Amino acid sequence: MSERMFVPWSALKFDIFLALLPIIIIGSSLGIDIARDAHNFFQRSGALVVIVAVYLGARGLNKYWVKADKSIKRGYWAQVSRNQEILDISAIFWSVIGTFIWGYGDMLYCMCIPNA
Repeated sequence: MSERMFVPWSALKFDIFLALLPIIIIGSSLGIDIARDAHNFFQRSGALVVIVAVYLGARGLNKYWVKADKSIKRGYWAQVSRNQEILDISAIFWSVIGTFIWGYGDMLYCMCIPNA
């Protein structure tokens, strides 16, 4: 027997903040680089995005372990909520995007901003 837990978005506010933080990091670093006519911050923002994604993923993994422990005591397996799955997918997405920006951000910046 398997049951899917329901966790409302209101209970995941900090996780939602972490899932949206990479947009702010990437956008602000790109804005700074465009304003300064240099590409010093955009590539480095990829490393910050990866750090945020790893932290978000670790929080999700911890929830899986807690859910597994409670499932053993309960006698049947409880799946994590759909909202938590969405946050876990976003952690994977941001880790891939962050790694790409970290590795190729300077080339991407120069291709998209030709006068740099």
